Amino acid sequence: MKEIILGNDFDAITIQVKQSVKSKNISIRISSGNVFLVIPNGISHKLAYDFIISKELWIRNKLLKYRLKKEEQINHNIIPIFGDEYDIIQNDKNIRDSIIIENNKIIISSSMKDLNINSLLISKLKKIFKQELEKAVSLYAKEINVSYKSISIKDTKTRWGSCSTSGNLSFSWRLIFAPKSVFEYVVIHELCHIKEMNHSRRFWRIVESICPNYKQSVMWLKQNGQVLHKILEVSM
Repeated sequence: MKEIILGNDFDAITIQVKQSVKSKNISIRISSGNVFLVIPNGISHKLAYDFIISKELWIRNKLLKYRLKKEEQINHNIIPIFGDEYDIIQNDKNIRDSIIIENNKIIISSSMKDLNINSLLISKLKKIFKQELEKAVSLYAKEINVSYKSISIKDTKTRWGSCSTSGNLSFSWRLIFAPKSVFEYVVIHELCHIKEMNHSRRFWRIVESICPNYKQSVMWLKQNGQVLHKILEVSM
């Protein structure tokens, strides 16, 4: 047993199960929105499952607090870019560009106060995302030994990436707000579809050969994906 799924569809929680020779008792660990069940050797699957069920409400409350904290960060003008947090700062001095992103700061010229800052910042972030995406696709396409036709950037609500049968790749630019490892997993996932246009065991074996910890990224997206769509939707 490698994982336990609580709930269905939109409220599903994926719990990664870890066997431990050092642990004496069953325990639950929650880190960055991911849930881990640590079980000692000799504990039956049924006992582990019953323990998780008994703690479901506690787990959901913890995850809710984590999401609310992330949303609170958003409302306080902190934006994550590939896992690093950037403070949004209004600058009264003249700066060479309307928006500068450097040294964990997003510096916005005060001259933009009457403009749609969100739209301009999104445009800037999309350019950064495109550069990183093109590098990642090129790198992992060579590693997986596949070729692709095109890369497009979208703002889809239901999927983070897609791959057509002709090798056209598409990705949500909002992956820029996810950790770099999660972004790279999605790139690898879609490139692997060029070899396997399904989610068969063979497909997941290919993914795992390139991204051994892919399940952590899958869980991260399940737990935090909705938050990525809320970033820059608030007024600034």
